[in-house]
Amino acid sequence: MTNKQLAALINQALLPNRMNENATALAEDLSNYVDVGVVLSSMQGTDLQDFQRMLAVGVRNMAVFADVYDPDTYGIYKNVENFGKAIQRVAIKNLPTVQDSHAINLVNGQNYLDGKYYGAQFDSRIYIDTKTYKVSYSWSDDTWEKCVADVDEMNTLLTQWLNAVQSQLNNINKGIVDMTINKRIVDCINNGKIVNLVSAYNTEFGTTETYQTIKADESKARRFAEFCTGVLRMIQRGLEEYGKKYNDGTVNVFTPSSRLASIFLTQFVNDIQNYGLTTIYHDEGLGLGNVYDKLSWQTSGTAMLPTYTTTGVIIDGVEGSSPTTYGGEAPIVGIIFDYDTMGVTDKFNKITTEYIGSEGYTTYHHHVAIDNYVDGRGNAVVFTLG
Repeated sequence: MTNKQLAALINQALLPNRMNENATALAEDLSNYVDVGVVLSSMQGTDLQDFQRMLAVGVRNMAVFADVYDPDTYGIYKNVENFGKAIQRVAIKNLPTVQDSHAINLVNGQNYLDGKYYGAQFDSRIYIDTKTYKVSYSWSDDTWEKCVADVDEMNTLLTQWLNAVQSQLNNINKGIVDMTINKRIVDCINNGKIVNLVSAYNTEFGTTETYQTIKADESKARRFAEFCTGVLRMIQRGLEEYGKKYNDGTVNVFTPSSRLASIFLTQFVNDIQNYGLTTIYHDEGLGLGNVYDKLSWQTSGTAMLPTYTTTGVIIDGVEGSSPTTYGGEAPIVGIIFDYDTMGVTDKFNKITTEYIGSEGYTTYHHHVAIDNYVDGRGNAVVFTLG
């Protein structure tokens, strides 16, 4: 099992992006910090041994959370008790070809035995790439002796501090969810699972519009909104079909509406609903499953009213190479995906204490371990604006 420390990524990119401290997003290393799975047959002996030990022990760590800052995680954050500690995702591949059947046209004396064995083939991937970090803080004995009058005040002060710490932990975990979503988006773009809505609109109507010229004209904006809802509906229907068109091409899959999820930028949702004849949240209108809106992919910048030039951009920075910007000229506005194509779950969340009697203080350490994964075998399609 591999273990990666997250402190540098959190402090240098994740938190500054989440707190919108910069006008543009800082590059996040999506390739190194999102688990894309290991084919089971290629696992090293130590990995397999740790994985087996993890299954055998089945340890459950329980912590009490304060519901302070409780951000939307778009269905990506999974319950560890239901989802499991280690993640193995198995798919069937290379199904047998269709053959002629004589079941209703049997001939007396004819031999129909072929003596062949038709074995099932599996594509199994294991996700055991754990990311860890901790948050530490100390309380001196003098704090309790000099700053509080009674137990109630002490509990109030401690609760406020714990709430602040928990808010920070939730903010970090939200950032890891965002990073996982961004990794799936980047993979879709690199594999051509992308629809440029403006380009498709121009092809459909024989025009040369940009999104700016469309939005500047109310009649064009309305027609574009209606066109987009139609495209989304067609993609949703396409994902229900059995095949490899909308995944990485390794196995045949399909996504029923009950397993479908969608995330769109808030600004795009507003544009569609302001001019469209339907709402993307209405199941009977588009049937996009669980639909979420998101202010930005990495950061909304410092402007009071963020625009697509900031919110629709993902900067992927792999250590040792120059960052790659996605969505610059064609802002990324949404992704429709299979619920199981990505996820985040906490492996453990616990607190340890350390009392230093000689100096008169106690240090509390919040330890967090996160598993996150992206499975390219699941259906997903990204939408951009030209």
